[in-house]
Amino acid sequence: MDMDAENFYFEAEEDDGSCSYRGSAVFYHDLQTSQNLINDGVTNVKLYVDGNFWDAMSPNVGFSFVPTCEHPDAMLMQNYGLGYQKSESFYYSIRDQNEVVLASGTFSITGNQCTAIEYTY
Repeated sequence: MDMDAENFYFEAEEDDGSCSYRGSAVFYHDLQTSQNLINDGVTNVKLYVDGNFWDAMSPNVGFSFVPTCEHPDAMLMQNYGLGYQKSESFYYSIRDQNEVVLASGTFSITGNQCTAIEYTY
């Protein structure tokens, strides 16, 4: 019955607890962080979520806008299965080419939504 569920059925008349969810997140940095990364010799920026590698991006790409969860130049955690929970919280770390942590924190993904996380360095 929940329109945010991946298995939404418009003719459902009662909530039987079978809704399942998927959500996405996009990680990005602004132009100033891009310059700071370049100045410090960073050549690769990598996204880890709960200790698992997800994506990477160039430090040369800085955003003056909030990118979508489909933007090819940002780091993405797309279409993540949340199961029967509508949202879930995670720990992230942004690391350089030598696995040095540049930024870290927590974020949440909600079903059928794109969560944007801007990190700074």
